[in-house]
Amino acid sequence: MASYMTKTFAKYLRLGITPRPVRGNWKDGDYMYSIYHDDVQYTIDDMGDYEIDTDVSYILECLQARDLIIERNHDVVRSVYDHLVRYFDNDIWVRVNSGIQLTCSFGDRDGVFAHLSMDFVNEADYNAAVNKFKQLVNNIPGFEDAEVPDGFIMMVIDSDKLQAFDSFEHPKIKVLNVGE
Repeated sequence: MASYMTKTFAKYLRLGITPRPVRGNWKDGDYMYSIYHDDVQYTIDDMGDYEIDTDVSYILECLQARDLIIERNHDVVRSVYDHLVRYFDNDIWVRVNSGIQLTCSFGDRDGVFAHLSMDFVNEADYNAAVNKFKQLVNNIPGFEDAEVPDGFIMMVIDSDKLQAFDSFEHPKIKVLNVGE
């Protein structure tokens, strides 16, 4: 469980955020905190970087990514989260990641088991990249008429959790088993 005697926790408070302990936290989640939205346990974990160098940039990037995910794709994340909570009947968390692409990782007390890759922080860049990829695929001999599906990718990285996705369907998500 995250400690409340850390510089990281105090930084969240100074940012006007009251983080909560992570339900179902894992052994490497010492600096992971929950910031709920609509009963979904969104988490941010800088893995102790703020404790070491007091650089708040990663935390701020994750907070911005969380806001964008909630604004654009909360319904998608919520559907995965609700399905996993029902399927496993235990605590699931959604760790927000930072970077050019909006992504989040799903996990529980055993650790991360799936990653959801969504659109980019800049939607126009994402649409341009998707269109370019589709053109590249369609320029490959034999794939001129191939249909590249739209949507987001859920990469399941823990084969023990793969069965949970057999019964999951969402029109915006394609599930991939990375373990195979």
